[in-house]
Amino acid sequence: MRIARELPHNADLPDRNLAVFLSGTPEMDAYRRDLTWAQEYAARNRAVMLALVMQAVRESFEVDVRFEQPISCHHNYVAEEQFDGLDLLVTRKGAIRAGRGDLG
Repeated sequence: MRIARELPHNADLPDRNLAVFLSGTPEMDAYRRDLTWAQEYAARNRAVMLALVMQAVRESFEVDVRFEQPISCHHNYVAEEQFDGLDLLVTRKGAIRAGRGDLG
């Protein structure tokens, strides 16, 4: 936000907290790189936590415990999606995608 607030195209905003990056700019490219890194880190973190929980459950029972395919469902993220033929970045805060076939 600090960087976006200073960009010329955001100069006339009524509230500097509404500042944005423009597609195809170095600032947006850097944001997307950092965003992708953070989301991949979070996904790997969820996978490690799930593996540890599954291991603890298996070790706690004297029967063969089996798990189905895990559902990795995050609720704060940005995703590339298409709406009405437009390629968009969709931000979900405290929400998940709930399209046909999506598991959650």
